[in-house]
This record gives sequence, structure tokens and C-alpha cells, in this order.
Amino acid sequence: SLHDALPIFASFYKNLAISGTGTKTLLDNTATRADENLNIISSRLLVEVDKVITVKQAVNITPTTGVFEIENNGQLIQIDEAVSNSGTGSNFKVNRITKVNNLDYVYWSSPTEDFNVSGLPNNNRYYWSPTAPNANSTQGNWLTASGNMIKGQGYIARISNAFPSTPQATNVVLQGSKPHNGVFTYP
Repeated sequence: SLHDALPIFASFYKNLAISGTGTKTLLDNTATRADENLNIISSRLLVEVDKVITVKQAVNITPTTGVFEIENNGQLIQIDEAVSNSGTGSNFKVNRITKVNNLDYVYWSSPTEDFNVSGLPNNNRYYWSPTAPNANSTQGNWLTASGNMIKGQGYIARISNAFPSTPQATNVVLQGSKPHNGVFTYP
């Protein structure tokens, strides 16, 4: 439980390694910084609401034993765009809460590798294609989204919650193998 969590003090670390058992959290509201890599070997690193962890180089999550989770409004900032993160499975999780009315659309983009668009609410999920034909005989249209979300691609999902005029919280956990990082171009 969070009450039994061992805190990571707000500070600068040369090469931060998380190991042992249980949950490790950041202490206070100040930023924790790893001036090289963040290695989550075993246990769970939890970045709580409104906390920030900055990593200069790579985030490495050991499969099956390490878990890295970021709560709503928590942040991971990576400085070096040229390094590749490592991890497999679904050990990187980002929790996001949005308040919406019934039938509103929410815009999403995945912060993690290997997150399937089916993890977004409802079945009305789309992405914008600037080259798809539309009803006006021109180009640009919403297309049905499926499969893993593409790095840098935006998506929309329609919420169905039966509350037409009172915003209700909708929780989505974007879960995948590792955080997106790196220089990339989107056609």
C-alpha cells in the first residue's frame, strides 16, 4: 500500500536504481532527477499526483520485476532525446483522469509504447487523416482507429457516461512496455 511505501528523497542522483520490494515514491513536491539513467530493477516506482521525475538519459524497466507508474498529473521529463528506453510487456503505466459530459470526445496520444487504442473508452475511436477523402470531395477525414497507438499520432474517443450536463471523471490507464522517447518525424 502507499502508506507502507519507501520514499525517494527529492534530490539529484547520478544513476538512480530502484530495487527491493514494495512501492517507492517521491518525497515532497520537489523534483527528483537522475543525471544518467533511471533503472527500475525490482519493486514499483510510483510518481504520485503533481510529482515530477526528470531523467537525463534512459529509463530502463526490468521485465517481470520492475514497474514504473505515473499517477494523474504526475510527470516524467526526459532530457536526452537520442537515447532509447528499455522494457517489455506492460510495466510502464500512466494514469489519466478527465472530466467529460456524455458523448463528449477526448483527445489522446499515448506516452507509452505498445498501448492498444482499444484501451480508450467506448468503441468510437478515431484518428485524423489529412489525405483521406471526405464528403466534400476534398481531403481530410476521421478514420476508425485500431491496433497500437502510433507515437506522435493523435486520437479521439467518444465518452458514453449517461451524464449529459454534469462532467464525470473518466479514468484511463495508458499501459505499455516503456515510455516513448526519441527524435521522430511524423509524415
